Amino acid sequence: MRVIYPIVVNDGILSTSNLPENDHPEWNSGTSYTAGDRVIISADHGVHEAVVDNLGNAPLDDDGTNWIRIGATNRWKPFDGYLTDAAEGSGSITYTLTPSGVVRGIALFGLAGLSVRVRVAATGYDRTVDLVDGTEVSDWFDFFSEPIKYDSEALLADVACYGTSIEITVDAGSGTARVGQIVLGRIVNLGTTLDGTQPDFVSYSVKSRDDFGRANLVRRDFADTVTFRFAAPTEKQRQIKRVVTELDAVPAVWFAGEAMEAFGVQIYGYPSNYDAPLSSDGTTFYTLEIEGAL
Repeated sequence: MRVIYPIVVNDGILSTSNLPENDHPEWNSGTSYTAGDRVIISADHGVHEAVVDNLGNAPLDDDGTNWIRIGATNRWKPFDGYLTDAAEGSGSITYTLTPSGVVRGIALFGLAGLSVRVRVAATGYDRTVDLVDGTEVSDWFDFFSEPIKYDSEALLADVACYGTSIEITVDAGSGTARVGQIVLGRIVNLGTTLDGTQPDFVSYSVKSRDDFGRANLVRRDFADTVTFRFAAPTEKQRQIKRVVTELDAVPAVWFAGEAMEAFGVQIYGYPSNYDAPLSSDGTTFYTLEIEGAL
């Protein structure tokens, strides 16, 4: 049972990317804007939409009367904390990040592509993750008849980076590459994952029936959840509680282990419930519920 402590990616860390930031024109104080017009503000890497016709009203100083911020620019979407609003690029997406601290884990969510490559030139680390999902292929008939499917997540828990540049590439060949979130940081080991760890989800779709029993369905997003059960020495209880409380309202990557990725027990989210009954025999059995971010 481990967690990637997320590093906040800012202008000092994001060195280069092949994604331009000019999704829309930069806001200009001398331009008259019509309701529905969109501009970017480089200072907050955000896209802002005009609520009403206006002139000279700076989006960052506005209280919502003239402008609303609708999200991050395309380049910065993988670092905005939201999974469902992904960055897109033709063929591939590349980032060069230069964090000041230690990075041992990198996780990517909301992926569309053929592979993910992570390279740290200074340490010689170079790993490519194939995103082709072969779990539904059990025989030759499936191999030739089932459509090709791809993983939307990738986890690398063996990264070797110590304050040097990291190159990340999502390769989609001739298609459109997408990535919803990139999370990197040091890894904290909380304990040993136990049987009973359970992935689940919360649906926000609307499901009802009319007077004749006919279903009325409105599809909406869903949030992943995982209930982790793990064991650790009782003497680590204060340390584990400190980690959980520090990440109480900070989305992070919680996972049972890199080898268990196929079981759906890795999640980008925050704690919703924590149970740690102390035991006199020296081992505490924990229950930690994580609610996924959207």
